[in-house]
Amino acid sequence: MNKKTIGLSAAFLLAAGASICIVPKWFEHEMSKRLDLIDVVSASNDVAPRTVITEKDIAIVRIPSAYLNDSAYVLKEDVIGKITVRNGFIPKGSFFYHSALEDVKETTDAAILDLNHDQVLVALETNMVALGANALSKGQLVDIYVTVLDSMKESKIGSLLKNVRILGIKDHKGFNMDDPESTHTPHVIQLAISQEALPLIQKAMQEGELSYYASKDAYHQKKECIIDWDSEMIEILGIEKEAIE
Repeated sequence: MNKKTIGLSAAFLLAAGASICIVPKWFEHEMSKRLDLIDVVSASNDVAPRTVITEKDIAIVRIPSAYLNDSAYVLKEDVIGKITVRNGFIPKGSFFYHSALEDVKETTDAAILDLNHDQVLVALETNMVALGANALSKGQLVDIYVTVLDSMKESKIGSLLKNVRILGIKDHKGFNMDDPESTHTPHVIQLAISQEALPLIQKAMQEGELSYYASKDAYHQKKECIIDWDSEMIEILGIEKEAIE
C-alpha cells in the first residue's frame, strides 16, 4: 500500500469518526426543535408531606412541552422554599404540581415548622397589658412572669420561664401583627415551650395571669425555655422539681 493510499484511508477514517460524533448531536438538536424540549424541575427523591423543598430535592429533566400543563412548576426558583401540603407526598421523578406545594408564610401551621425537636407550640390569649410596652415580635426571646393571689389575697408576681421564643403574635382574625390586614391589637401569642416546661405553663394559666418581657440574657444564653427554679413563684404554684424532671 503506497503512501497516497494510506493517506486517503486515514482521511476517510477521520471523516467517518467526525461524522459519528456530529450525527448524534445533530439528531439530538433536530429532535429538540421538533419536539420543543424544555427543562422542567422534578423530584430527585421521595418528598414527604410538610417538607420544605431545597436544592437537593430537585432534578432537571427534558420533556416535550406538549407533555407539560400549567399545573406543574417549571423553574426551580419557583419551587425552592415552598412546603408540601399535609397530604402532599411527591414520589421520586414526579413533577412539582401547584396543588402539592404552598408558601411557608401562608400555611396555617407555619409556626410548627420553627419548633425544635423537644418543643411544642402553645397558643395563649394575650393583650396589650400582658405584653406591656414591649415591642415584641416573632423570633424574639421573652421571660414569662406570673401574677397570682397568695393565701392572704395579696398580689404576687414572679418569674416562671426564661428565654422563651415567640413563634408568632396574632390578632383576633388570625393575622400576624405585621400583616397589612391586621388590626394590630394582639389576641394570641404563640410560644415554643419545652416538653419539660409544659406542666408549669399549664399550672400558671390555671392559677394566675401571664406577662411577657424581653429576655435580658438572650444574647448570652443559647438554651431556650429555661425553668426559673430559683423563683419564689415555683413554690407559690406548688410545683415540685422532682415531679417535672
